[in-house]
Amino acid sequence: MEEVLEDEVSNFVEPDSSYSVLELFAGAGGLAVGMEKAGLNCVALNEIDKWACQTLRKNRPNWDVLEGDIKDFNFVLIGHSHYSFAIRNENSILINPGSVGQSRQNGGKASWCILNTDNSCFQFLSTDYSTKNLLEEVSKKDPDVKYLGDILVRQ
Repeated sequence: MEEVLEDEVSNFVEPDSSYSVLELFAGAGGLAVGMEKAGLNCVALNEIDKWACQTLRKNRPNWDVLEGDIKDFNFVLIGHSHYSFAIRNENSILINPGSVGQSRQNGGKASWCILNTDNSCFQFLSTDYSTKNLLEEVSKKDPDVKYLGDILVRQ
């Protein structure tokens, strides 16, 4: 019989820094467990289903489980889509201010938002900035990818 040798192989990669995560639509927490195993810190999980929330609380009593529909929160702020948008629901506002460094709506502009929690008003704003240094860094890291550079300089 042929002897089978197995090498010790690990897919573990030490993270460059620590990351915290808020998970929406968490279900029973499978994704959160995976993120936890990958070294991410789930600071809170949101789920509307009460049975899933019970499972989350039972399996991970140290997790902060936010039970309820996201429309029940006054403000839901998200990011990293690079596009500014807001959706006003019956009881809440879903706001994505856009991107500071890689805005898809205004190349060379940082997109941001002012939110007045007293009256639920918000205003999208943008600020011009020089993309020169950022473009130089992008071209050094990946000179074959032209897409990001094109995004940053479009008007």
